[in-house]
Amino acid sequence: MRILYTILLNLVIYSYGMADITQFSSYAAKYEVYYKGIEAGEMIFNYHKDGNEIDITVETKGNSLARLIGRDKEIQKLKIKYNNSKALPIYYEYKKIGKKNKEYRYNYSYLKNKYELEINEISNINDIKKEFKSDEMFVDGLFFKFLSMTNPKNIKNEYNLVSKDNVRKIYPIIKKNQKIRIGDKSFTGFSITYVNKNKNNITFYAVDDINKMVYKEVRKNDKSILKIYFKEELIKIK
Repeated sequence: MRILYTILLNLVIYSYGMADITQFSSYAAKYEVYYKGIEAGEMIFNYHKDGNEIDITVETKGNSLARLIGRDKEIQKLKIKYNNSKALPIYYEYKKIGKKNKEYRYNYSYLKNKYELEINEISNINDIKKEFKSDEMFVDGLFFKFLSMTNPKNIKNEYNLVSKDNVRKIYPIIKKNQKIRIGDKSFTGFSITYVNKNKNNITFYAVDDINKMVYKEVRKNDKSILKIYFKEELIKIK
């Protein structure tokens, strides 16, 4: 697959638009996953809203090659609740299924203007529990993606990112006026980049009804290790 990824600084008239997936009740999309340049499987993004609660599930299924190296499946589940028009993460779960099974569960709470986080790490060997408190909100990678889709113009300069069993500061950088070509499709939008430990995460969002993610790349030591490409919509917004 040939990818053209070009920054258009002055050639594209840029707007975040009025995109907001929270105006809709259902949406689903399929993505192709490549690991170190080799096709490794597919990813399904599933969104559902019921009242003031939102459930997002992302399931990545490895192909025969991925299963050979012990990466059969990864599942992420996120529950979000709206409180006074503000989106707050409530619960996040990550499961890795394969040669070495691993699971992380994040429980978020908000007490007396303090944000609290409980991390439970579950593995074949033992279970570990950690607790954190902060004046600033905790976000996992999936909730940060939700914020990027729903309110990109208000993305902050700094976040407490929950990653596996720890919390790290990230400093997102938004680049506007960009265009990406995937196969025979062209998308105009914006990218958000941040560094998590020693990995550079780059995500491209198309400016449309929901600012959907169409491309993601993870780089380590200046080498691409993961690429995810938008393939098709399975459930159109409704």
